[in-house]
Amino acid sequence: KVNRGYACAFQYLINQSVSDVFVGLNDDIKIKSNLVIEALAHPFIEDKKIGLVGGNVVSLLPKTFIGRSVYTSYLTFLPIRLKWRNGESQLTCDGKILALRKSFYKSLKLLTSPTATVDIFLYFENLRQRKKYAFAKDAIVHYRLPETIGDYRNQQERTLTGIAI
Repeated sequence: KVNRGYACAFQYLINQSVSDVFVGLNDDIKIKSNLVIEALAHPFIEDKKIGLVGGNVVSLLPKTFIGRSVYTSYLTFLPIRLKWRNGESQLTCDGKILALRKSFYKSLKLLTSPTATVDIFLYFENLRQRKKYAFAKDAIVHYRLPETIGDYRNQQERTLTGIAI
């Protein structure tokens, strides 16, 4: 009944989980193929030191002028995100699609205040625990960038609030 934010919801879900790998998918994405979960989970099989895997978040084509303006900055940032450290950096760790190994997610104590930066917290907490991060380039999900000034402003306010916390 009370919106306590993404961090609280994420903590609740991982507290309920008993699986070896927890997969978190946001509600505002479109999954590209039936093999997304397999591609996301595969790095855990390859390397037991991996605690966190990020999927490949790809923007849908915009429909409005504001959307196209935001999309221009997305296109500028995209090659940097994919090439820096071969995609295995905080730039590809996006809360829209993440997988966490049980030994990592069971150790988490997330903030209960609303925050838009849970994904970045997870990335750095994973490293702090001396676990590896992997980017699953083939685990593609699509999402829509903000299409109105109001949507863009709301997104920026959530991000800045998360950074301030």
